[in-house]
Amino acid sequence: MAVPFGLGGKGSWTGFLWIVVLAIVIAVMNASAAAQGFGLPEWVAFLVLIVGGAVVLTAAAVVLFAVFIMIALAKARLRLLWLRAEARDLEAARTSAGQEGTLVRADLVTAWFSGGDRMAMLQAQMDAARGRFESLVAERVEPRDPLRVYCFTRKGDFTAYSRRLYVSARHLDGFYQVGRPRRMVVCAETACERPIEPERTVRMLFGYYYLEQYKRFLPVMWLNTGTGGMMALAGEGDASARLNRKMTAAIAKGTVLTSRQLFGVSPRPFLVRANRKGHAGFAYFCRFVSQSCSVVEYLAGDGAPTDRRSCLRDFLKEVRKKDAYEQVFVRHSGYGFDQLLQDWQQWVLARGVGTHEPPPERVRRALLEWVIPFIDDPDAEPTEKILAVRDMGRAGFTLGADALIDLLRDADADLHEEVVWALENISGIACGDKVAAWRAWWESLPAEALPGEEGFRAERGRGADG
Repeated sequence: MAVPFGLGGKGSWTGFLWIVVLAIVIAVMNASAAAQGFGLPEWVAFLVLIVGGAVVLTAAAVVLFAVFIMIALAKARLRLLWLRAEARDLEAARTSAGQEGTLVRADLVTAWFSGGDRMAMLQAQMDAARGRFESLVAERVEPRDPLRVYCFTRKGDFTAYSRRLYVSARHLDGFYQVGRPRRMVVCAETACERPIEPERTVRMLFGYYYLEQYKRFLPVMWLNTGTGGMMALAGEGDASARLNRKMTAAIAKGTVLTSRQLFGVSPRPFLVRANRKGHAGFAYFCRFVSQSCSVVEYLAGDGAPTDRRSCLRDFLKEVRKKDAYEQVFVRHSGYGFDQLLQDWQQWVLARGVGTHEPPPERVRRALLEWVIPFIDDPDAEPTEKILAVRDMGRAGFTLGADALIDLLRDADADLHEEVVWALENISGIACGDKVAAWRAWWESLPAEALPGEEGFRAERGRGADG
């Protein structure tokens, strides 16, 4: 449904200008008659008609817009109620994927897969997330609520189904929904065309599920995101190092979120900002997720001391949905969120950029066979190239970083910003748009950081002049 203007920004100003123009047209057509009827000078009647017309038209537009919004919300509510029924929900998933798929039931979980049965993978990640969560809270967690899992093997199908639930999946490979029913929707692509690790996404989503089952609600965004992120790490040292590099780069640039921006954000303003078009919305989304995960890892990750782990455990156990979270945290830690962020930043910087490890085989193949050749292609579609660069930055592996450096020399303005962001996330340093500095960083990497790429590097000319 299209409306003539939005709630703010350029859309509302455009709508207001159209109202003024229409009011002027009405005033020109009726000024003489109004002047005679009310005994006013014609110019006075003209101004009165403009002001009155603008007020009336604005009120009518607001009412019309409100009606449109109410109709849209009612339709959305009815569709979501319609999809509560499992049969209709399954049909929506099958229609989105264009195939029957496979349905598997196991205890509380009803799982549907497009492109074959991946229940073994799902069960393994579910068990890993549960074990890690129970270790965090130091007690057994018994889920009580059924969970529907929809696992798509293509991002386009995942996005199509997400739209049916009114979820913007622009930056997502998966999401968890509370309520009736509880849903876990994930893109676990089987083709090695993107440098993603579906298993980590699945563990993170199950982390949300176990947290919600443990608390009987999902806590505030930073806490549930960070806790889910801990499940995704699952003791993987390299994944932790890649996360820390993203944070060292953010600290170097001064783009880390403040206490209020991280701990005080609520879902609606977060989604409004994260869904902005262009690089800014995407970068904000990634920064919030990464920083939330890193802060919770600082509190209770594998290397955290006992007192910090106990602090988060007791905080998680006590906090209630409507509590002032910082006050509860202070009771268990002795300090507030501002101090937490200061201590966390010192911890991040002390860990440094760490050691660059090679990517797992699936990611390596995706980078070498699909992503790097694609961003090297001068005829590739610009929007798709941006998505490929973002995938490389989110994955955080050094493999292919030289292709990004080459791209930085010739990229247009939109792509330029994306490439710098990706290189910063991969390296853990901030060199901006200085190609020579990035080339020096690349040349400083030890050869063992890029195993399996020798032939590819030789073909590209790793030592080319930057």
